[in-house]
Amino acid sequence: GNELMEAVNLGTRGLPEALDLLEYANVPEGTARSEERIRNGADNPFDIRMWCLGNEMDGPWQLGHKDAEAYGKLAASVAAGMRMLDPDLELVVCGSSNHTMDSFGKWEETVLEHTFDKVDFVSAHAYYFPQLMENGSRDMASFLASGVDMDGFIKDVGAAIDATKARLKSDHNVYISMDEWNVWY
Repeated sequence: GNELMEAVNLGTRGLPEALDLLEYANVPEGTARSEERIRNGADNPFDIRMWCLGNEMDGPWQLGHKDAEAYGKLAASVAAGMRMLDPDLELVVCGSSNHTMDSFGKWEETVLEHTFDKVDFVSAHAYYFPQLMENGSRDMASFLASGVDMDGFIKDVGAAIDATKARLKSDHNVYISMDEWNVWY
């Protein structure tokens, strides 16, 4: 399989477009989208195994931003459809865009209530930077302590997964995909 992670657009698009993209990428031949890929010069499928169901869908800066209930229902539908086309995919549902979102925790639980048995991962994003101080320098002490925040973030997402799993009485496991993290400045 391909180690590339791909994302489907669940902001301005939905199930039909996600299935078209999956068909283009993974179906070997004989369908409209696979034949289009072949005409475009890629004879072999890309065989992308891991797919994100949107990106940072809780962020009001996103085109097509949704609340957790609407996103969870859409992600569940798209996950079910993608699995019909390719049952062995690894699917990542959007967690909170960051630990400081007002909806953090509740977002994860609501989305997972709809998608738990259909997905394999919930995404977690974290960016850290030293705050600019009045004297023009950067607060390096708080920046160096940001690892403590990341540990807490991971534990909190894990707790949301565990709580939802228990509430749903599921034996399925959902893991954390720390698929965006970086240090700024």
